[in-house]
Amino acid sequence: MRITNNMKINMSLNNVTSHNERLNDLQQQIASGKRILRPSDDPLGAANSIKMTVKKSSIEYYNNNLVYAKNNLSDTDAAFGSVSNVLNRVKELAVRGSNGTLNQGDRDVIANEVQTLLEQIISDANLKTASGYAFSGSTVNQMPFSFTIGAGRNFSIGTSADSVSNINNVVYNGDKADLLMNESQNSKIVSNVNGETAFMNVTGQSVYSAKTFADVNKAPVADNLKAGYFTIKGRGYEEIVKIDGNESLQAVADKINRGSQIASAKIVEDAGGYRLLLEAREKGAANQFSLVEGATGMPRTKTNFLEIAGLNSKMQSVEDIADTDGKIAFQPELSGVQNGYFYLNGRMVTVDVNKDSLKDIAKKINETVKNVYAKIEDGRLTLEGAGSLTIESDSSGLMDKLAMPRSRSLSGTMVSDGVVGASPLAKNEWVKNGNFYINGQNIGIIDAHGETLNDVAAKINALPGLNASASIENGKFVIKSTNGQPLNIADGTSEFIKSFKFSLSGDGLTMSSDETLTSPMLAGNIGSIGVNDGVLTVNGVGVEYKAGDTLAAVAERISQNVAGVNAYVNSNNQIVFDSAAAIDLTDSSNFLEKMAIKEEKIVDNNNRVGIQRLSENGQSIFDILIEIRDQLFNGDIEGLANNLKADGSGIGSDINKSGLAKLDETINHIADMREITGSSLSRVDRSTARNKEIEVYINKIISETEGVDFEKAVVEYNTVDLIYRSALQISARVNQQSLLDFLK
Repeated sequence: MRITNNMKINMSLNNVTSHNERLNDLQQQIASGKRILRPSDDPLGAANSIKMTVKKSSIEYYNNNLVYAKNNLSDTDAAFGSVSNVLNRVKELAVRGSNGTLNQGDRDVIANEVQTLLEQIISDANLKTASGYAFSGSTVNQMPFSFTIGAGRNFSIGTSADSVSNINNVVYNGDKADLLMNESQNSKIVSNVNGETAFMNVTGQSVYSAKTFADVNKAPVADNLKAGYFTIKGRGYEEIVKIDGNESLQAVADKINRGSQIASAKIVEDAGGYRLLLEAREKGAANQFSLVEGATGMPRTKTNFLEIAGLNSKMQSVEDIADTDGKIAFQPELSGVQNGYFYLNGRMVTVDVNKDSLKDIAKKINETVKNVYAKIEDGRLTLEGAGSLTIESDSSGLMDKLAMPRSRSLSGTMVSDGVVGASPLAKNEWVKNGNFYINGQNIGIIDAHGETLNDVAAKINALPGLNASASIENGKFVIKSTNGQPLNIADGTSEFIKSFKFSLSGDGLTMSSDETLTSPMLAGNIGSIGVNDGVLTVNGVGVEYKAGDTLAAVAERISQNVAGVNAYVNSNNQIVFDSAAAIDLTDSSNFLEKMAIKEEKIVDNNNRVGIQRLSENGQSIFDILIEIRDQLFNGDIEGLANNLKADGSGIGSDINKSGLAKLDETINHIADMREITGSSLSRVDRSTARNKEIEVYINKIISETEGVDFEKAVVEYNTVDLIYRSALQISARVNQQSLLDFLK
């Protein structure tokens, strides 16, 4: 093969170029400290290096999260530290204020300092950092706590607490969300404490039955307990509890514990008997529940279990309003009501006469007062709650205009359902709105929850050409042919015939219910319990009653004829007399005696309207400080210093806790919050240290993968440089041309 000059030139140039490129690579490796300058240098090493670099970026991201979390938690912990110091100062003041040697002027000074300290805690709770409001949950741009200013809620009219500068209600505007941040690939850390958990959930709601029971395994009142339903109404949803007629106290407690997410139940021993205790499953003013006979959102038969046990209280205004949808300012019955507020169980309800109707007020109560259920019944405002009901400081005058009861008389006798009056068809749970047929003619049941068997009989007897009549004989509903022809009866959508198990006689002329329709389906009368004819005088107005009357008829007659008195039969079949003034009752016969009418005091000497039951409402830090401030303004030393009991209850000292006892709970609660933030901060430090160790290890792997061996690279560089220079010299000699080469 002939080697030409061009071939020699190209070979020498390629040799020089390759050594030059290698020399350049070595120069870049030495300058950058990296062995891999491009993926082609080491494909496997380059891939591992990229993975490690991505991992390092993730660690840097996690570390940034941890820095954010640490700043947030440190600010939160500092706020809790400030609150803790303030609460300890409040305790010093409360202990001093409970000293009986102080005069009221001294206590007013202390109360005003408590007011200032309350403002400081609200300021701490509204802490704003570079990331937003610390206690707002996920709504970091929303100030978490707002408050209203005005007169306090637990004070006598005319005391120092009337100051318009007092904080009287604090509301949480955030949510309960946790702010989660990645601390590693597989775990997250909570970087906040939401305001509801931190400040609103201090004490829990507890409701004790007012009645004690001798045996928890027997029905509470064997002959009077009615099968039906009651409702546990909590925040945002409600639960219906079914009660059987033979339910024991323990069975009810077990049923609640199995089915309720709102409340738990247990039996507690007390004064030689047993009480049923219901407790909210979550602490705080927002996590309370009300107890309502029947159901609030659907038609259900009411039990009287709550009434028997004394677990709830019910108040209904004496005056009724014709148009409950109309604005208060335009209702003649509410003339004089003004813009303002009232407190119901310690929660403020505002009244705007130009915007609110009576139904709007009921809605506000349901949204604001978690342990009370409000509704409108026959134009009257009805309040039903778990435990106590208390109305205070009505600056609007609405409660006065509605004549919310300040005195009450009620019967000690609990009569059977039939004595009250005939129960609606829906008492038999199978009957519903619909129809059935007699001799081809339609008999309609339009309102099963309002119509009675007597109404059905009247409908049948009023139909012309039916050739049938209806009556109630010996406790049975009987349908008879009136023309001697066999009856043709067919059930329809109401399932009336099926529900009462009717059967046709052999001659086809009579159909009667198979089962005796005892009370509550059929009406009885007060004469059945020994009441004779007479006149009951209520506040000077005589109301006649007959032995043949039902108890409900007597109550209705009293309400219609006696101004300022609302008489009704409660779910426990006791007749109740409610009045905004004192009630004077006299009797010409034995109605009062047989019904065992007695007075029940529902207003205290501090101008609070309410029914006192054995209950303790859930409270926030702010509620407790407001209560202590107002106790100081009131000079209520006993309420401030001592655990209180309901009159004659015999309940232990954990019922109706004193202001100081609640303050101790508050201090412990903040200590718990600091323990949470302290634990989270320790976790942040551990995670940060761990991530730094991982980061060092990743840097080592990247360095080992990408890094250059400087000693080896320098030796190789010198060698390649020598070879490169030699190649240049050889190439110069090889490529040096003579004149003879050009002549060729």
